[in-house]
Amino acid sequence: MLGLRRRGVGRRFDDIVAFAELEDAIDRQVKFYSTGMQLRLGFAVAAFLEPAVLLVDEVLAVGDVGFQQKCLGRMREVLEQGTTLVFVSHDATAVEAMCARAVWLNQGVVVRGGPVREVLHAYAEAVEQASDLFRREGEIRLSDIAIHSDGRPSVARGEPLEVEFTIELPEARRCVAYLGLGEGLGAPIFVLRQDLRLAEGRNRVRCAAPTCLSLGVGTRCGEPSATRAVAS
Repeated sequence: MLGLRRRGVGRRFDDIVAFAELEDAIDRQVKFYSTGMQLRLGFAVAAFLEPAVLLVDEVLAVGDVGFQQKCLGRMREVLEQGTTLVFVSHDATAVEAMCARAVWLNQGVVVRGGPVREVLHAYAEAVEQASDLFRREGEIRLSDIAIHSDGRPSVARGEPLEVEFTIELPEARRCVAYLGLGEGLGAPIFVLRQDLRLAEGRNRVRCAAPTCLSLGVGTRCGEPSATRAVAS
C-alpha cells in the first residue's frame, strides 16, 4: 500500500504509532477513531513515508499544542530531506515559519502569489480593511506602535512587557482596548482588557504586563495612561 512493501511498513510502524500517540488504540478499528485520532494517524503515516511531495491540509487545526509542535518539527525534518511541502492553513504564523512562497486563495480563485511575507501582508491588510473598525473610516486611527522589554529588541518569557501606541479620534469617548499575544490567528496565549477614556485628537496609550506570555492566573495589564498630544 502507498508503494511500500510489508517489510518497509514494519520498519516504520513503531515510529508512526508513537508519533500519533495512539499506542493504546492502534488495535482498534479506525471507524471507531475520533476525527482527531484519524488526523493524527494520517499525518504520521504521510510524514514517515518519505514522500516526494507532502500535502498538509489544516492538520494543525486538531490536537493539543504539543502535537502541533511535533507536526511542525516533523515537517521541517521532511523539508531538510528534500521533500516539497504544500502546506494549507489559516494559521499565518505557521505558514510564514514553514514556507518560502505562498498563494492566497479566495473561493478557489488565486488572489495573490509570491514570497510568503508579501502575500501574508496583503492578506492581513485585506482582513483589516474588511473589519468593522476599518469600515467606519475616519472614526479611529491607530499608529506609532512600540514594544519595550527592559530596553531589549526582543521579548522573553516571564519578563515585563510594555506596549505604547497612538489613537486618534474625532471626538472624546470611552473605549475598550484589547492587547493580545498569540501563536497565529485564532490561537491567543492571553488577552488583556482595559477601559479607557480618550480625548479628542491624539492620545498616547501605554499598556504594561508584569510578566510576558504568562499562562497562569494573575497576568494583568497595568493601568494605561492616555494623554492628548498636539495634532501634527
